[in-house]
Amino acid sequence: MEDCLHSDPNGKINIIPLGQAMGFYNWDVVENRLHGDSYLAELYGLPKEELAKGIQVEKIFSIILAEDRPSIAANIHRAILTGDASNGEFRVLHPNGATRSLIAFGRCLRDETGVPTFYTGAVLDARSSVKSHTTDPLEAYCRAALAVAEGRGNELAARYLSSAIKAAL
Repeated sequence: MEDCLHSDPNGKINIIPLGQAMGFYNWDVVENRLHGDSYLAELYGLPKEELAKGIQVEKIFSIILAEDRPSIAANIHRAILTGDASNGEFRVLHPNGATRSLIAFGRCLRDETGVPTFYTGAVLDARSSVKSHTTDPLEAYCRAALAVAEGRGNELAARYLSSAIKAAL
């Protein structure tokens, strides 16, 4: 299983299994058209045909909960200005009233003159990630393995991994 391991500013380790389903997007910054795949449409609660044709990025921001918009907007703005990768966790409101927590990763690409042109990235359901509240890499990987075992219904492996984690604490 491949995964993405990174530390937050406090040194806590976050593991996101890359085998989990992700929605992918590409935003033409100049034309303000965001295109996404069918899983991205599901994550956002939008019709897949709409995302396939392309929508304005403001449509995405309109479904992000108001209290999450400023930090996400700041992350994206910073990425456009610097070209650095960005990531953030936020919640969206689906048409049926349900709220879904998402994690997004992206980067703004530039043309040969340095002008921001495309912002591309991936989004996944925050529930599919394994966030460990530890600075111990072994514990973080054990928690990631536990999530995989539980997801596959492998109760024996889950029991052993749970025991190992408890013993480490």
